Amino acid sequence: QASMFIYTFFSCVSFLILVGDFFSGDSGIAQGLCTENCRDNLSVKIFGDRFTVVLILTILVLYPLSCLKNLYALRYTSL
Repeated sequence: QASMFIYTFFSCVSFLILVGDFFSGDSGIAQGLCTENCRDNLSVKIFGDRFTVVLILTILVLYPLSCLKNLYALRYTSL
């Protein structure tokens, strides 16, 4: 049982690392919200920081999904 916990836990950690890399920084979502030179934009300041992006996505997406009692509600997203 410990090995299953470790496998699942580190899978989630690696997913958050990938999400942080894809959505933050100069090549992430902040770049898509910006046109030309707008470093003073609030959205760039929020989504430019990796910790903030991971925290927002964890609170708004991953936490509610992990609180589901069963996965029946997600049946429409699977093929």
